[in-house]
Amino acid sequence: MEIQIPNTILFPNRRPINQANLGATTPPSPLLAIAPGPTQIISSSASLSWQGLLLEKHQTSPGERGPAVIDRNVITMLTASPARLEHRTVTGHFVETVNRPGTLMIAPMGTVPGIRLHTSSEFVHCALEEGFTLGVADELDRGQISPPAFRVGIQDKTIRRILELLIEELETERPLGRLFVDSLAQELPGRS
Repeated sequence: MEIQIPNTILFPNRRPINQANLGATTPPSPLLAIAPGPTQIISSSASLSWQGLLLEKHQTSPGERGPAVIDRNVITMLTASPARLEHRTVTGHFVETVNRPGTLMIAPMGTVPGIRLHTSSEFVHCALEEGFTLGVADELDRGQISPPAFRVGIQDKTIRRILELLIEELETERPLGRLFVDSLAQELPGRS
């Protein structure tokens, strides 16, 4: 259950999350639903004209999140420093992983398992809308791209570099523009 207060989101058993940096008219980020603990959004593409993807950098404090539902496929990359987290398996047990910067997690559209985060961490989340993913499949004449499965601890240099370039584009004072972002984003659906 989510309770909304202007420029702040409160989740049960969590502290407020400040939305001021996204602007008063911007709705809360759908990516907050998969944040493993109390989260502050550092940067977001929500106000940009990027098509089919939402890119955000989050600073997340230790905490626990139960299963969540997300309406798009999400690739998450740990940045800055190593993190210790656990994710709940289908049998209900928690499995611990220690991830170094650049480690990826894939969360498919639908229910995402519960997560416990034991260390303050910085994450980049890249959410791909279903229509965007299907459009890429059509353009590549691949037909249907296989839906991703929930996976953690992934090491993929290409996806990592694409996410790094997207964050650079998001945070630069002189962006290269939507064509550059589109060309990078087109590579992600088939790789995740």
